[in-house]
Amino acid sequence: MEMSYLQKTAITVTLLLSACSGGASPDFQADADVYRLQDLEYYGGLIEAYKNKTGVYPFLDEAQALPVYAVIASPEQIDDVQALPFKHISKSTAQFFEEIETKLGRVVQERYDPQFEPDSKPNFYIYKAGGGGYFFAVHVSQSYAFAQVVGPGHNKVEISNLAGDDNYASSPKSLFEHPPFKAALDAPVSKPAFFDGRRAKYSNSYPSEP
Repeated sequence: MEMSYLQKTAITVTLLLSACSGGASPDFQADADVYRLQDLEYYGGLIEAYKNKTGVYPFLDEAQALPVYAVIASPEQIDDVQALPFKHISKSTAQFFEEIETKLGRVVQERYDPQFEPDSKPNFYIYKAGGGGYFFAVHVSQSYAFAQVVGPGHNKVEISNLAGDDNYASSPKSLFEHPPFKAALDAPVSKPAFFDGRRAKYSNSYPSEP
């Protein structure tokens, strides 16, 4: 029997958390959440730019029989990624950026979760193509009104062109224009230089082939 989106999501989260350990301070997480939400808006913009340029979402043309998954993880984070237990097509982080850059015809900045080691949640982002659309998820520490509670200290914020039905995703337009999201995005950050430095460190980790 084909698993539903929510069943696959539950399995995915369980596998992704299997390597999680350690933690970070509440102040770190509060700052990191702002950057995670900024990254979600950033990737939402890239995905829509790709769709406007090509007429289709990334890898959707390859996701006819099986879904395509890409984990967006820096070299610092990639070892924390666990294999998914169901049939799918896997794309590396490098392949994700190469696809975006090739179709857009320009170099794009790579952005990653600012937390190097996972804790009660994954420390990387997830892209999925399949079923006629895409999903892109980030994992935050705070229980925002627009986030799905997964567990203690673990909440998921997800965008999709297939928002609704049997998933908890939001459409990019509705989420990014939602006042609570805007307020969270504009929340003060106590150590911007620290987080800007982490963002810059891996902004070009997987350069496209010349």
